[in-house]
Amino acid sequence: NTEAYSDPQVRETFPMADTIRQSLENSVPRPQTPYYNEVSTGIQQNWAPPSAVDPRCTPQSTTDFILAVLRGERLL
Repeated sequence: NTEAYSDPQVRETFPMADTIRQSLENSVPRPQTPYYNEVSTGIQQNWAPPSAVDPRCTPQSTTDFILAVLRGERLL
């Protein structure tokens, strides 16, 4: 419930309350796929650490990696 992050006690305890509330408001349900674990792990492996992300190639290399995992050509 995003309203909880407007409570003064919550805001005092969690100085990042605005960021948490915004994350909750922007969230969406997980993709409906039986391969969610593979997709999620593939993204985590390719997008961490954030300093290593290159917007010119990371999205495509992540897609290629996940597809290779799903085809059984690569391991997570």
